Amino acid sequence: MQELTPEKAELISAAGMDTVLPYHELRAREGPAGVGIWSRFPMHRGAEYDEFWVGLLTAQVRIPDVAGPVTVIAAHMSAPWPDVFQGWQDDLARLDTTLQDIASSADEPVMLAADLNATPDNLEFRRLLHNGYRDAAEQAGAGLTRTHPSDVRLLPPVFAVDHILTRSCAAISVCTLNIPGSDHRALASVITVPT
Repeated sequence: MQELTPEKAELISAAGMDTVLPYHELRAREGPAGVGIWSRFPMHRGAEYDEFWVGLLTAQVRIPDVAGPVTVIAAHMSAPWPDVFQGWQDDLARLDTTLQDIASSADEPVMLAADLNATPDNLEFRRLLHNGYRDAAEQAGAGLTRTHPSDVRLLPPVFAVDHILTRSCAAISVCTLNIPGSDHRALASVITVPT
């Protein structure tokens, strides 16, 4: 989850999320910088990455019948506008370096769910797709998953800025879901992890 404020984290918990998904790692912050990961499987916080302009959080999830941990990443990159364009480019370049560091530290599955504020036609996004990282929508044959803006009456979302990336695992389906009160549609994916 992106743009997770402390107040939203409390509301989500009060609504029963912790009952359905009892394990969580949260980096709740004011404004758009907060991120969070919920899981039904045990997990612990992974490496800290504070150099991003908005937010990035990693966790190691223990999935039954999977030999090692799965690295799950929640991230929110800055926008190219109205934020500083160079900040957006720098964030995506740092994300590429971070993903490569994670890939080189262990040969384990990786799942990234992020508001990258980048569409598949942006070079900065395509640069992330190497060393085994795949766009889940492309991998699953889901086409262009437009998620933003979802709060404009009578118009569908135009931009595919939210993404799921996989490494050493495979997305078999990806779809968007309406989230009342949000200006983004959510991405939902079924991902298989080798046992």
